[in-house]
Amino acid sequence: MSDIKISIIMPVYKVEEYVGKAIESILAQTFTDFEFLIVDDGTPDRSGEICDRYAKKDHRIRVIHKENGGLSSARNAGLEIASGEYVMFIDADDVVHSKMLETELKVLKEENADIFICGLKRFAEIEEVDTCAELQIKNCVEIQSGLEIESKLFCGQNVEKYISCCGKLFKKTVFNGIRFPQGRLFEDEYITYQLYYRSERIAVTDIVFYFYFTNPCGITKNLTLNKRFDEYDAQEERIKFFKKKRCKELYQAALLKLLNSAQWDLI
Repeated sequence: MSDIKISIIMPVYKVEEYVGKAIESILAQTFTDFEFLIVDDGTPDRSGEICDRYAKKDHRIRVIHKENGGLSSARNAGLEIASGEYVMFIDADDVVHSKMLETELKVLKEENADIFICGLKRFAEIEEVDTCAELQIKNCVEIQSGLEIESKLFCGQNVEKYISCCGKLFKKTVFNGIRFPQGRLFEDEYITYQLYYRSERIAVTDIVFYFYFTNPCGITKNLTLNKRFDEYDAQEERIKFFKKKRCKELYQAALLKLLNSAQWDLI
């Protein structure tokens, strides 16, 4: 595979019930010039074997087996070997629309943008998802600056759409010098604001390309207050970042967000 356009990175851990659907939704893409890096993060179930079977059938799939290090470790391992001009992260229990790659790449190229942000939708049963539905893209995409997107991290509506790294198409260069924090929860919250800050043009749409599975066993479903401290640390780093960059309004918004989070937990 030469001149690969997109590297898709999918960490895998204890998802044997779901990973097949996730892989199939990638292989069903109308855009086909991609490499599919599946990182088996030391999963103790059959997930790794399932991925290996798919890899034998499709040359675009490469499975990396490693010791368990957590979601950030797995994503970083994929980033280190990704050869595409663009990168995308998919969770192994989610699915995506069949025209996601084609549409997002087309817009980024036409608009010379750094990131494409799509709509996310939660589902509890796979029957609720139509990954081949007709989409009306024309006039449904806005181009905004990185600083405009930063403000949406604090607006209270659709915050997950902007914080999550899943389903977004990134120019790989925006990750230069930036990696996910290993051993932490809320890993996306540690880095997305940094990626936006260094991006001049970002494409945004409400059209849903990414379907997020509400997994009852997911790591964020069994949170304790101690685990929530990872989010506080992420928010504290974000506050320091905007202060250092002298972004007064974003600094104040980030500080207020931390205070509101603490108040919510106390209540």
